[in-house]
Amino acid sequence: MRRHPLTDEQKAVATSQAPLVFVESVPGSGKTTVAAERFGVLRYHLLGADPRGVVAVSFARSAVAELRRRTRRRWGGRTTARPNGVMTMDALHRGVVEFLLHTGTIQWPGGIVTPKLIDSWARQRGASRVSPTGPRNQRWELALNGTTVAVDYRAVDSPCWGMQYARRQDYVDSLIEGVCTHDEIRQLVGVALGRPGLRSAIDDYISRSIAHLIVDEAFDLNGLDALLVRRVIESGVEVTLVGDPWQALYEWRGARPDMVHRLLADHSFRTLPMRHSFRFKSDQTRGLADGLRSGNPCTLEPSNGSAEVVLASEWDHLQAPGSDTIPLSFGQLDCQTDASIALLLDHVASARLGERALNVTEALRCLRRDAESIDLGAPVSMLRDPAIPLPDVMDALRLATKVGEVRRPSLPGKRVASRLDRLAMLREWLTLNRSYIPGLSFHQAKGREWHRVDVVLDTGAQQAVRAGLDQTDEEHRKIYVGLTRASESTRIRVA
Repeated sequence: MRRHPLTDEQKAVATSQAPLVFVESVPGSGKTTVAAERFGVLRYHLLGADPRGVVAVSFARSAVAELRRRTRRRWGGRTTARPNGVMTMDALHRGVVEFLLHTGTIQWPGGIVTPKLIDSWARQRGASRVSPTGPRNQRWELALNGTTVAVDYRAVDSPCWGMQYARRQDYVDSLIEGVCTHDEIRQLVGVALGRPGLRSAIDDYISRSIAHLIVDEAFDLNGLDALLVRRVIESGVEVTLVGDPWQALYEWRGARPDMVHRLLADHSFRTLPMRHSFRFKSDQTRGLADGLRSGNPCTLEPSNGSAEVVLASEWDHLQAPGSDTIPLSFGQLDCQTDASIALLLDHVASARLGERALNVTEALRCLRRDAESIDLGAPVSMLRDPAIPLPDVMDALRLATKVGEVRRPSLPGKRVASRLDRLAMLREWLTLNRSYIPGLSFHQAKGREWHRVDVVLDTGAQQAVRAGLDQTDEEHRKIYVGLTRASESTRIRVA
């Protein structure tokens, strides 16, 4: 594939010799291309014979894989070999913990020095769902007793899997085997950064192993991530932060844009803007993007039915009987039956759109099942037959997706009616012969683009667009992301 020449803005970013650089990149400005270019320029030109590595981090595994692929394609496969690397932020935290273990600075139960990472406690012995709003809102987590890894029982701040009080021994047994999740790794890093002696050891590890750190999507850093980046800076390591304050969306899951702004204010970062977007191909999309970013009042024309995708702030806004939109998720899985319905949605989306639903992996974890062990043939067949009552379809679905192949998924009584409504929509999408398009939330659409996009805006969002968006308001930033995904046209559907 022919590589397009870099713009002057991109060249300035790729070749900057400033030790601390902040790249403010608008949607479609080629930040991944520039991050890969800067990685190679640092590795082969600016750092000379420095034996330490260039390390680039991002958050989603898909983003990491894409940045790694582009870097290797541009500079060769050996570019990312140790001591260099392209990794998730979780992997950077893991490196810190493994250094502390290998050097004996801290000790893990059973003498483990290389923990075995799993993505979640789901399907592990003794694990169950823990909710911050439920009567049992605590789980066992890691702590440090001196320099020895210990356990503590703490309240959670978001729904997760974990071990309840009575399952302490299951938790301890897993740790002795070296099994843990990224949450445990982060817990240890957080404790260690709060202790002067351990913090000094971490500083030493960072300064001896990393010459330059590139942080992609910097405004997705949570509090602990930002503290670790601060340690990187204060250890004398060069840093490039790449991101867009207008696309900071994840405060609801712990992101701390304010801490990123504080990093920029506390240290002498050189700001290099990338304002040229390759995305916007029409006067309408260019004018809309510029107006939104400037905080100017904007208007949108109504949908004309030509969109490739429909985007909305909330999943509920996409769920309307008679609509031509099939959402790729029904939102958060609030019970195990939600997980079952998510698998049924995946079947319908694959059949009607040729696309997969978004939370299949989470649904399988919730049900403690493998995809190969679930046969949805009976509920799908019943869903296709309008003469079969929806409660009977629900019974068949719950039988087909028994948790651990033992008991039916839970379904609280207060949720029965709304979940039957979802089955009704699935039946309509599966049986009504019409053309459908996918629906995504603004969060899920971040980083993606299409030619023609319809957005669903409620009254409040419409008023915000007409008055002018405010970058400091997270709801306004969500709207900005949703309204800057199209290259040719962005039109409105009313919620």
